[in-house]
Amino acid sequence: MNLQLGAKRIKELAKKEGLSVNKLLVDELKLNKSVVDNMIKGSIPSADKMDKLSSRLGASTDYLLGKTEIRGPTHEFAHGITEEDINLAKRIMALPEEDRERVIDYVSLLAKR
Repeated sequence: MNLQLGAKRIKELAKKEGLSVNKLLVDELKLNKSVVDNMIKGSIPSADKMDKLSSRLGASTDYLLGKTEIRGPTHEFAHGITEEDINLAKRIMALPEEDRERVIDYVSLLAKR
């Protein structure tokens, strides 16, 4: 678990939505404004606080706690994903769109065999 990374992610996601962390925490979620600062200091927020943040920001609690690179909910299918899988996906996503489509088509073809 990397709480400093998690705090950074919360700040980034709030910023993407045009919100300050304080506005998100205090005005919208009715949480104490020190939640993120406490994470930076190593304090794990309660499950209730993490649930509110997770729901509002559209990210899994594991992502917000710095435990995974996968932003979305970690459903059963995601538990078998390795760092190597994530790195491969990042490399594919970095390709130009046309090449990315070719890779996806090729993988689909192989999966049908």
